[in-house]
Amino acid sequence: MEFVRQTTLADLAQNYFTLRSYDAEAGILEQTLDLFNQQLVLTQTRFTTGLSAKTDVLTVQNQIDSARNQLMEVRRSRAREEHAIAILLGLPPAGFALEPKTVAMAAPVVPPGLPPTLLSRRPDVAAAEHQLIAANALVGVAQAGFYPTLSLTGSAGLQSVNLNSLANWQSRVWSLSPGLTLPIFAGGKITAAVAQARANYAALVAAYRTAVLGAYRDVEDELSDLQYLKSESEALDQTLANAKENRALLVVQYQQGIASSLDLITADQTELTTRLNIENTRNQRLAATVLLLKALGGGWTPPPDSPP
Repeated sequence: MEFVRQTTLADLAQNYFTLRSYDAEAGILEQTLDLFNQQLVLTQTRFTTGLSAKTDVLTVQNQIDSARNQLMEVRRSRAREEHAIAILLGLPPAGFALEPKTVAMAAPVVPPGLPPTLLSRRPDVAAAEHQLIAANALVGVAQAGFYPTLSLTGSAGLQSVNLNSLANWQSRVWSLSPGLTLPIFAGGKITAAVAQARANYAALVAAYRTAVLGAYRDVEDELSDLQYLKSESEALDQTLANAKENRALLVVQYQQGIASSLDLITADQTELTTRLNIENTRNQRLAATVLLLKALGGGWTPPPDSPP
């Protein structure tokens, strides 16, 4: 039940962010269409006075048609996201609507020093843990003993995972085999001998190990995505700054008859594509953050009863 709840919340957040991303893309395309239409008027005037060729007018018109088609596709995709949100909320799509608006959303910064006990909140890990404990009540092990030290560190805003203690963690759990070399816990002492249901107990330990490793992999995947998407976003911001400067120069050169209409059209298209890519990357960062929260069992705030 908890798994379904977390999955539904994650899907709802991702769909909402994607819908707002489409709103932002639609705004970019509408602004660009206004710019292209102004350029069309100017090009038609230059054609009438013999300063431009008919092909220049047709090229600008094609650019407008392409941007308009992109806008229609964005609106179509937005409608699908809106319908998906309605279904997740248990509402009929036909009677559900979210007013389009641009929301300034940025991916939150992952705090450093997250405790390993966060993973214990994941439904798959918790279920495997409870099954293991139920299989042998003599296993008196601290819950955190099965987890590797999960320490998220930051450097210039980038997150990474501290794997220093992973080997020690593995040695505690992997030592349990069909031959039943018992796991060693606090102080290197064997807590108890598992005398009953040995095969079942070994299988449950293996399942528990797999659940924890899967949780750990999910966290690692999303941290990697956030790191690379952040770098990509920074590169796109610089690309957009260059594109804007290049277009401003070309506008002056075009008015002076130095640059051609094709040069200006290419600059416009480059700026438009970059702005759309920036919005798409921002949406991917938000989605990766949602998946990280899900991978951590619902967030990065430690449970109230967790040890420091």
